[in-house]
Amino acid sequence: MAEWLNADEAADYLGISSSNLYSLAQQGRIPGHKLGKMWRLNKKELDSWIRANKPINEFFMSAETSIESNDLLRDPQREGHDAAQAFFESGGEKAIMQLPVGCGKSGLISVLPFGISEGRVLVIAPNLTIRRELQKVLDITNKRACFWNKCRILTPEVMSAGPYIAVLDGKDDTEATDAFDLAGNRHFAVDVATISGGVTTFVCTVQQSFDGGTT
Repeated sequence: MAEWLNADEAADYLGISSSNLYSLAQQGRIPGHKLGKMWRLNKKELDSWIRANKPINEFFMSAETSIESNDLLRDPQREGHDAAQAFFESGGEKAIMQLPVGCGKSGLISVLPFGISEGRVLVIAPNLTIRRELQKVLDITNKRACFWNKCRILTPEVMSAGPYIAVLDGKDDTEATDAFDLAGNRHFAVDVATISGGVTTFVCTVQQSFDGGTT
């Protein structure tokens, strides 16, 4: 299909009526470029728009990822994701995964939701230092530190739709920590917090281990 589409071609590509497409374009709710009286729409921009408008509960199950064959990941990260996915696919409900210090726990947390979580993800950190580190590696706007970008887990096209994070500050932000205010933050796919609570589909808890590392 051509990179640039006219209005009728774009409407057919999206599976909507031409009148609906014109209405969306005129309201600025869909990426379009008006040349004189004619609308032109870029297929890549439309694909990004489609991904961005998918419900959050579909993101981690439908996003295209590079995990199993990704040489930029450490063995414990690839194997940990594979083991977790197999566990939940076989009907498992709760699991604890422990890694030694230096095996890439932040990276494992980053990849665990893909293919497993059917909703938002809550990551609970034991202290502010670890929470700040997780915030950096899970932030798609931080291109240098973001684990998904740095290790090419997700392509830039996929990341145009997320996943976005919300950082909950515990006692510093009581309004956000009441049941994690999940309804108010529902456009975020990942919540990073230092306390527990609320209701979510997938929870990663980072715990202090006796040797000073984290599990």
